[in-house]
Amino acid sequence: MRKKITTVFLVLTVLVAAPVNARDVGAWNTAGNVGRDVLVGFALGLPAVRGDWQGDLQAAGSIGSAFLATEALKRAFPETRPVC
Repeated sequence: MRKKITTVFLVLTVLVAAPVNARDVGAWNTAGNVGRDVLVGFALGLPAVRGDWQGDLQAAGSIGSAFLATEALKRAFPETRPVC
């Protein structure tokens, strides 16, 4: 069962992100956001499905601390990336 769930999430991620054109920056942003959301859902959903609430708390703590570190670094170094 676990392998089936993992396979379904990976296939959905690839199918959603696959039609991205390399020159279309907006599509890359969308594909990146979808990929991020699927991975976060997978990280929180799989332990919940298995009844591993301690693992769910650990995943939520990891995601939250990564978000806080990212936001702190963005504010500390407010540089924008060049657009090609």
